[in-house]
Amino acid sequence: MDAPSLHDIEQAMTLLWTRREKREQFLAGDSEIDSSLIHPSLLKHIDHRGVKLYASLIELGRLDLMSSIYPLCKKVLGKHFSALVHEYMETMPPDHFNLNQAARKFPQFLANHAEAHLKRHPFLAELADYEWIELAVMEADVLLDPSSDVCDQSVLQSNSSEELDLKAFAASVPRLNPTVVMRAYKYPISEIAHLLEEGEKLPRRQKAQASWILAYRAVDHNCHYLDVSELTVEIVEAMASKSDSSYGELIALACRQSSNIEETVADFLSMVEEFKSLGVIL
Repeated sequence: MDAPSLHDIEQAMTLLWTRREKREQFLAGDSEIDSSLIHPSLLKHIDHRGVKLYASLIELGRLDLMSSIYPLCKKVLGKHFSALVHEYMETMPPDHFNLNQAARKFPQFLANHAEAHLKRHPFLAELADYEWIELAVMEADVLLDPSSDVCDQSVLQSNSSEELDLKAFAASVPRLNPTVVMRAYKYPISEIAHLLEEGEKLPRRQKAQASWILAYRAVDHNCHYLDVSELTVEIVEAMASKSDSSYGELIALACRQSSNIEETVADFLSMVEEFKSLGVIL
């Protein structure tokens, strides 16, 4: 029999450290372990205590990682959180050199593999997505330049509506913060998150209620969430998909869905001012 290669050794140790079923087979002395997974000549040389030690350290590290990224899901799941994390890591093993990215697919896992928990907490996958967004926004590989176009600023900083040069404003183009992330949820996720953060009890049966959120990284290097309307999401998505969309085009988009044009334009201008003050528009 050929001597095991370095690849054989790496594959065997990875399997025993990260797959509970195979590790338990090995520790129980099961000689039927698939030889395509562990080179037969390796079995008698692998230290059982070492396997247990490294496996436990890896599991602790994974639990720490997932607890830090999904603290609210951990609160909801309670004693079931650890088992779900271990199942998740085996079902969707890490595929990126950045350790944090190992947690990226947890919302997808909950949506597709946690049916029993979703029956009790139907918002769970959306809550996980909400929590993941914070890390995604914080690790977005972009630089923020808070400087703005002079034309855009001067229009919005006029002292009265009569002074607004609406023609110049309509022709100018907003610069959307490149870290902006938008989501549409079936449940009021920001409300649920707030209750959990405050240690309050959740409703026994959480009713579906559509909600929309916008998350972004500001110049203070923190992630901020905003509850917004469906129309606001549509406007911001238009900015994101077509970077040269002018304010005039965006106002026209908003007005197409309104029966009160004057009120819609006023609301749009207020939204732009707010977004510029918050750093959603740069």
